[in-house]
Parts: sequence; C-alpha cells; structure tokens
Amino acid sequence: MISFSLPMILLGTVAQMACASERILDVGRNKVITRRELLAVIKKSDELIVGEKHNTKSIQASEAMLLRDYAKLRGERVTFAWEFWDWSKKAEVDAAYAEFLSGKMTSEACLKKMFGEKNANLTYAPLLDEAKSARADILPTNLSREEKAPVIKDGIKGLD
Repeated sequence: MISFSLPMILLGTVAQMACASERILDVGRNKVITRRELLAVIKKSDELIVGEKHNTKSIQASEAMLLRDYAKLRGERVTFAWEFWDWSKKAEVDAAYAEFLSGKMTSEACLKKMFGEKNANLTYAPLLDEAKSARADILPTNLSREEKAPVIKDGIKGLD
C-alpha cells in the first residue's frame, strides 16, 4: 500500500484553473518548479503530503489532477488519507465510499453522506472522483471535535 504524502515537496499555491496556470513551490529549495519537475519527484516518492486552502474550487481541482498523476505514475494502488474524515467514523466513511465506488451515488451525494448536508464540502467532488478513478483506498485521519476537546482544554495530559 502506498500512502498519498511526500515530505520533500509541498504543493503551495497551485492551479488557478480559470487561467490554466499553476505555481508549484519546492519548499526545500525555496523555488517555483515546473509540473514536469514535480512529477519526476513524486514518481520516486512513496508518500505525497499536500497542504491546501480549504474549500477552494481551483485548489481541489489541482489536487484531483495531482492524485490522478500520482496514482498513474506509481502504477499500483494508492491510499488517499484525508484529514477531513474522522477516524472514529471510519465504518461510515468506508460504507459511503463503497456505495460511491459501486456507482450507487455521485461524489456530491457521497460527500453529503460522509459530512452531512450542512458541511458537505462539495468543492472536493473532483478529488473524490479521482480517488474513485484510481480505485484508491481511503483512510480517515482526523479526530472529531469531541475527541480533540480534552487535549484542547487540558493539553497532553487530557489524553485518555
């Protein structure tokens, strides 16, 4: 299993889809690089970590392209680990994703089922579509607000 993260390069400000340009920052060398350079690096990488500005349509579209390229370059099944999904709801996330993979629901419907109607984060539909296209495994990596509350309140000693 290959995880979807890369400590060497962090995708900074990426595609502005309206003008079909992108800016990729290699933070290790503090320089903007080309997409070709990025793809050469991720082809050799077991992990790719992507930071983002949440709920930004152009950013999520760029992340979807990056997931597609990464899965294609790896040539093997990848895992899409996402901090938006709560680990404690893994069974629910897995069930919704299985329905989505089987074609029983759209990416938008899947996001609504995973997040609820109020916070569906529909800008992430292209990313979920690419995960499906790549037949990527998914992995929730977050804690719910309730699970984080003791540590936020009391620090590390708040852990059970």
